[in-house]
Amino acid sequence: MPLISAFFGILIYMFVEAWAALREDEINASWIALNESSEVIKIKGLEG
Repeated sequence: MPLISAFFGILIYMFVEAWAALREDEINASWIALNESSEVIKIKGLEG
């Protein structure tokens, strides 16, 4: 997997778009919870 960006210790690889598409509902719920109550909801990574 090609590394497409790196900043602040965060590495972004080509596959993250596919992961985000699979986890869109969870990402949105996590974002809402963070903004409303400062609660951080962790989201599973890729398995396999």
